[in-house]
Amino acid sequence: MNESTPAREYYTAQEISDLLFEFGAQPTLVHNEDEAVMLELERGTDTLQLDFGQPQEFYNDVLCRSWVFVPSAPHRACDRWNELPYFGAFSVVYDEHDAPVKTEHGFAIRGVIQIDFDRCKSESDLVLQILMFWFGLSLIQDLVTSGETNLAKIDRLSVRGELSRWWLGEE
Repeated sequence: MNESTPAREYYTAQEISDLLFEFGAQPTLVHNEDEAVMLELERGTDTLQLDFGQPQEFYNDVLCRSWVFVPSAPHRACDRWNELPYFGAFSVVYDEHDAPVKTEHGFAIRGVIQIDFDRCKSESDLVLQILMFWFGLSLIQDLVTSGETNLAKIDRLSVRGELSRWWLGEE
């Protein structure tokens, strides 16, 4: 991927998949039960979904979606986290009976951010926005796992490893 390649206003889902592949991701293009076009990305136990919406030839944006798990008070966590929109928008995940979903990892919270292609300066910028959202949610999950839910505690100067180390591994 050439850093100087300007981003376009419209992309196909396959073109976004190809850009992510060039960056080292292993995207899987799928259609969900609602026939929406999605790219699924996995990194260890973390997953990220890119939701393009209903099938069409070109898209001008994508919704990035991932999950964080908290041991208790999922609504309170969402209220706090939504005060810092840089990390995305957060909402509690509900089951078919309108009860908050709880797994062995805790209550499920969905983080979402919309990336508008025409606001990206370059194709690298587009991919980095996707990865930064995913990295941010990974930092949030690490913070929650350590017993904290206040996102103000995430300090870029004290984060173990930056984006490149997170994406490429420790070495």
